[in-house]
Amino acid sequence: MPSFRLELEILGARPGVAPPAVLDTLLGFFVAEGLHVDAHDLDVVAGTARLYVRFVVPESNDSEEDADAFVIADAARKAVDAVAVPGRVWVLRRERGTWLPARWHHPSPVVAEE
Repeated sequence: MPSFRLELEILGARPGVAPPAVLDTLLGFFVAEGLHVDAHDLDVVAGTARLYVRFVVPESNDSEEDADAFVIADAARKAVDAVAVPGRVWVLRRERGTWLPARWHHPSPVVAEE
């Protein structure tokens, strides 16, 4: 199954929310959606908290897998927004042992028939 990594910058917890609840909320989203999480971590990069979640999506083709990963990342960011102020989001795909940016595949434009 294709492996992806979500990196989510956290600019701060919302008032009344303990910082550990932010990671718990993110992981709770993945569990509630029935998604498999391989690993998770928290780090501070340049003074800003960053959450990492490695997850898998069902195997299909690269375009659909990448699109699924972006949809999941957006929904995860929205879930975290309830307890924290999210910042930038990165979606990476594991390719031959290296993390590379996943590609957002826009649907082809519809060609009007004459």
